[in-house]
Amino acid sequence: MKIIMFVGRSEYSKIVYNHLKKKYIISLVVQEASKNTKKILKFRLKKFGFRIWLGQIFFIVFSKILSRVSKKRIREIKNLYNLKTDPYEEGNLTIVDNINNNLVKTLISSMDYDLIVVTGTGIIKNNILESIKKPIINLHAGITPFYRGVHGAYWALISSDLENCGVTVHFVDKGVDTGRVIYQKKIEITSMDNFCTYPYLQFSEGVILLDKVVSDIESNNLTSYKVIANQGKQWFHPTIIEYISGRIRGIK
Repeated sequence: MKIIMFVGRSEYSKIVYNHLKKKYIISLVVQEASKNTKKILKFRLKKFGFRIWLGQIFFIVFSKILSRVSKKRIREIKNLYNLKTDPYEEGNLTIVDNINNNLVKTLISSMDYDLIVVTGTGIIKNNILESIKKPIINLHAGITPFYRGVHGAYWALISSDLENCGVTVHFVDKGVDTGRVIYQKKIEITSMDNFCTYPYLQFSEGVILLDKVVSDIESNNLTSYKVIANQGKQWFHPTIIEYISGRIRGIK
């Protein structure tokens, strides 16, 4: 199997890369450069208003502290599930400003591949999707359609929805995590886990689901079921007040 990967700059993308390269040929890794922070902040200010926007900023700053505090638990998860974060091989890595850059279209049009795996990029637009003739799938840290966007496990816990605290592999369409579902898996949360460790648990299960997808493609048995229309919503970062409120309830 020959795989092309579209990735972001997070450590989670490297986990997926290192897992897949053990078994399959990674023909190309296209990495999207860091997102335009100023543009994102402007979008969220317009969407949510000043109070929520400010609360999200305070939480994002706090989450960086929480991430440092959580390093020991993150190492434990990595060791338990053999999650590797080694760097991409330079020979097949291409960095682009935006995943929808026409350079991406040119690159993939000249390559032989069986599957495109997406993790951690922005929304892929039609100019790229329409040029792809093979399956393109996304590993999403949440159960769709109920928890689209970011931090799906956290929001499921906040919603007391343990059955939908997990990870999804789905086909990519032009929406935000709205493509047809292939596989989903619930994760198990321990008392040692928190906002910053949930994604590692999700990706530890997610890479196993990816193995199933690749096996299905090889056997020409790749199937999916359609998500139910108009259910769920897109989630963003919590505000610091929302996080404190959840913490009081025992959700870290």
